[in-house]
Amino acid sequence: MKIKSDNKHIAWILIIINLIFQYFLVGKYITDDAISALHPINADALEYINASEAWLKTNDFVSVFRTGWRLPGYPFLILCCYKMGSFINLSPILLVKIFQLLLSSLIPYFSYKSIFNFSSSHFAALVGGLIVCIYYPFYYYTPSVGAESLSLFLISLLFYQTSKFEKQDVSIKNLLFIAMLIAILTYLKPNHILFSIPVVILLIKKQQLFSGKVVNALSRPVMLACFVIMFMLPWMIFVTTQNKIFIPLATTSGEDMLIGTGITINKYNRDIYSLTYKFEQKHNLNADTVFMTKRDGKSLAELNSAFQKDAISIWKSRPWITTQFGFIKIAHSIGFSLRNFKDYFSLFVNIPIILILLFFKDFRKRYKNITILVSILILLCWLQSFVYFGDMRLRIVMADLAIIFTGSIFLNYLFENRNKAV
Repeated sequence: MKIKSDNKHIAWILIIINLIFQYFLVGKYITDDAISALHPINADALEYINASEAWLKTNDFVSVFRTGWRLPGYPFLILCCYKMGSFINLSPILLVKIFQLLLSSLIPYFSYKSIFNFSSSHFAALVGGLIVCIYYPFYYYTPSVGAESLSLFLISLLFYQTSKFEKQDVSIKNLLFIAMLIAILTYLKPNHILFSIPVVILLIKKQQLFSGKVVNALSRPVMLACFVIMFMLPWMIFVTTQNKIFIPLATTSGEDMLIGTGITINKYNRDIYSLTYKFEQKHNLNADTVFMTKRDGKSLAELNSAFQKDAISIWKSRPWITTQFGFIKIAHSIGFSLRNFKDYFSLFVNIPIILILLFFKDFRKRYKNITILVSILILLCWLQSFVYFGDMRLRIVMADLAIIFTGSIFLNYLFENRNKAV
């Protein structure tokens, strides 16, 4: 089931189908309300809006972002929508949601083209494109004032650029564009810097195929890393000099690490039916509040550093329990809490792909690039769940697109093998 080029007409049809799908499922939430029935609890939205409004009113970037709590990527989008809205007399929040709707409709388009590049299969591209087209977890975020929807679009574009490694040489121009995508993703969410890892590994693999020399194999990956650092360095210098403490990206990691040990912080609400909550209650993890740093008089940067130390102290005080808790969080992120349809659906998405990657050696050998990509992304999601907290949102944004790519290519692989057997 292989053809020489993808079908551009089908790719555009997928955009239309997706727009219709989103209109009926989330269209009524495309309003000027930051908080909606679909997203009734959205503290992130309020923080993004407050940051963008403060930036708009004061025109002072330093005072708004000096703490490093939020990177400026998503507030910049809201700021642009505020300015555009003033010209066309339209709500900036509504503009944000319309913008996200239009960009998210392109996710199936880039997915279709990516799957074809990874597999050279029109069938796999069509199946994967259709699944992405109606995969509700992606479009749940379209009417949300948050970075997830925009991130998913950029990730689909990043995967499309990465899929070209299968057939094309990688020019400096391509590397610069890929680095820019990774940097923009990081300015939206700091953990997205991790996307550089699978891209660098795929670059190393590609260069080895053509050169066989270590120096040549590392030239492009090193160049990509330098480009990413070049885009991120201004922010790193800014936030570090403002706080007089080295901060790689954001001042949220310490609090997230502390949450990852089982300490409950007010802003983080746990589901009492989840595996993580049950484990916390069974082992009384919150009894370790003695390690909690007092917030009085401390800046966010100082708290971030103190929370990291608190988290490390808790790991040292009960390493076995905390390690178990880490694996419990991974199980929860996959769907093993079995609370509702969302968990069962998550298991349905994850378990087959894990089994495919573990037991189908011929598939891994034939489709190396996509299996490398999806394997690394799944492992990175697990690592973040292990250290921080098991959040399905993290996996949906970072890994589910690659999981769908792999599943659709595997279906084509099964059909091809059956036809050969016949």
